[in-house]
Amino acid sequence: MVIGEFGGYYGTGPTGQMDVTWQNAFVQYLQGKGLRNSFYWCYTPNSGGTGGILDDNLNVRQDKMALLRTLWGTPAPACRQ
Repeated sequence: MVIGEFGGYYGTGPTGQMDVTWQNAFVQYLQGKGLRNSFYWCYTPNSGGTGGILDDNLNVRQDKMALLRTLWGTPAPACRQ
């Protein structure tokens, strides 16, 4: 099973800390069920209602990435040939 998508401002938007609490609890729930696959909405910052993994300056939101790494794990380093 793959979770279609989830996401949110993660503390920076109108829902503030409630969104951080919800996303953290959702990730813990998925981990508890052994579900590691999902899609996170969204990548770009201009998503109305969630913000993105990128902030308005197109920098990666490290707080969101830390959350996703707890669910998805750390990606393997690229192989060199």
